[in-house]
Amino acid sequence: IARIIVHPKTPDIVWVAAVGHLFGPNEDRGVYMSTDGGKSWSKTLYVNQDVGATELVINPANPNHLLAATYERRRTNWGFVGGGPGSALYESLDGGKSWKKMPATATNGLPRGTMGRIGLDWSRSNPNVIYAQIEVAPDKEPAPAQVAGAPAPTTVTVAGRGGRAGGGA
Repeated sequence: IARIIVHPKTPDIVWVAAVGHLFGPNEDRGVYMSTDGGKSWSKTLYVNQDVGATELVINPANPNHLLAATYERRRTNWGFVGGGPGSALYESLDGGKSWKKMPATATNGLPRGTMGRIGLDWSRSNPNVIYAQIEVAPDKEPAPAQVAGAPAPTTVTVAGRGGRAGGGA
């Protein structure tokens, strides 16, 4: 389990980011939600058996707005794969019931390229700002040009881009 979030006003609503076990494929990876205080759970975000949810944050001004980071990873006896097409950011606007993958666009600040591990936090003093530490292998295409005045549903401030995503052993 990477993260547990309890709804700030309704404690029976709980979200969990599940990475899954370290070795081998795992159907238990993803984001889960409970509406009865943890008695029952439903998987609301699942990418595939190699992609787990490593981060989950909630908008301090709107508890129906959540972001989840997924991470494609597989450890074996002979190496480690960290990053790939399953590593991404997902957004929920309905309290975690459904999720939409956030693509890199000219207005949202996400980098192009193969992503790896992602760290997130929402600014409590300014809910319009999200901080993201994104491991990324740059795309060969240049980043999209900034479009003046174009609104984005969520803007991500990329705090740093370190490391190499999609690396092998």
